[in-house]
Amino acid sequence: MIEHFGSWLFWTGVPALGIGALVVLWSLGWDAIRRGRSRMRRCPRCWYDMTGTPGLRCPECGKEAQGERSLLKRRRRWRWAAPGLIMAGAGAFGVSPRLQQINWLHVLPNWALLWSLEEPCPGRPAYRGAPSFAQVAPNFRQLLADEVWRRAALGHLSDGQYASLAAKQMRSIDGPLKIRTRARWPRGEHVFVQVERRFAGVRPRELRISFRTVEPREILLRDDTDMAQWLSPDARWGPMEPGNFLPETPPSLERELFDVGIPDPGSTELACDAVVLELGKEVYRGVVRVPIDVSASVDALMSPASDPEFDRSLRAAIRSGLYLLPEQDFVVLTRPEIPTEVAVTAAIHIAVKNGEQVVAQSTVIMSLQPPADPSSRGWDYQPPESQLWRALVGDLGRLHAANPTDPAWTVIVRGDPVLALHDFDSKTYWEGQETLPLSQVVREPPQPAPNPRRW
Repeated sequence: MIEHFGSWLFWTGVPALGIGALVVLWSLGWDAIRRGRSRMRRCPRCWYDMTGTPGLRCPECGKEAQGERSLLKRRRRWRWAAPGLIMAGAGAFGVSPRLQQINWLHVLPNWALLWSLEEPCPGRPAYRGAPSFAQVAPNFRQLLADEVWRRAALGHLSDGQYASLAAKQMRSIDGPLKIRTRARWPRGEHVFVQVERRFAGVRPRELRISFRTVEPREILLRDDTDMAQWLSPDARWGPMEPGNFLPETPPSLERELFDVGIPDPGSTELACDAVVLELGKEVYRGVVRVPIDVSASVDALMSPASDPEFDRSLRAAIRSGLYLLPEQDFVVLTRPEIPTEVAVTAAIHIAVKNGEQVVAQSTVIMSLQPPADPSSRGWDYQPPESQLWRALVGDLGRLHAANPTDPAWTVIVRGDPVLALHDFDSKTYWEGQETLPLSQVVREPPQPAPNPRRW
């Protein structure tokens, strides 16, 4: 904690500062410490006890006090206080350069740090990004937060202190998760959500989400961050720099859509109970609410694409760009480049059928947007992936043994308006249907071209 302990100036200054401070305390405050709030009549010259003595004259030294108040004064030994102050000042002169090198946050107790901690994640609205070049040194709030998280990673906090730290963290970032979904859902349909996780700490955590729907659904998310492996118990900052110790996991939007069930008809909000567990122990519990409207029908929320040219172009793209890989259990669809005046969601349900029986199926959702001005794209623009790979589910063993040339095997591709609801921004969907022989789609897709990037 302190470097260069062999400095004679430091070791001389420490006892001088201590002795001088004790002398000053004894000379100026000992009388008040010993007697407390009680006052007694004493001579202001010789401090003879005049309790019970009438008048203002001291029977010991003969001094006559100016008033009753003069007999109740506290005794202060100024002749001793002056050299004590000089000695303490000289000791402070020798010690002060070393005191500046002490990490006082490192020696404070846990309860004091947590009581002082107002913002567990300072310098960022939700998750702090990389340090800026303008930041020469971390401020006090950053150092305080870093020290608390360092102790949390090393397991130096009690269960109650971990819960207090997690509660402050969640309050500062508006909860452990953020839910994204459509503002309006049709009655009687399953609601799907995307979850932005914000519950990462410095030790492994779990987030359990229970949605309050007709058939309650539970989602379990895990974060395996464990910063203790980067620190030793005696480390000051470990291999990391001050100001960089806070949980650095950025908010990640899960691509997967979570089915949270069917809400009550007429619901105005989607509520869920969120519980954060750290190493199996609960550290946070709260409720997250998202306003939604469950009162309309599918037709009231979305409308089919009415452009015949768009329909013909999409059908042709499906016939030429759909590939079925039975051995890999995947279906591949090449994203079409179709000009459109409005955004259209092509929510496609793909069913592999033998006669009238569905053997395997998959889904593909594409958002086809109007062409944008290339000059409006930023340097980090990435075009959409040119090939969409989706897993097949069903009786895959039967599909593996199928004869593609058998006319009984067909592939039905149709637009699904309910599936289009999974694109939360969609208002227009494709409602067509295309039937293809299995032999036409069982083939290897071409190698996709690399996505160009503007630098």
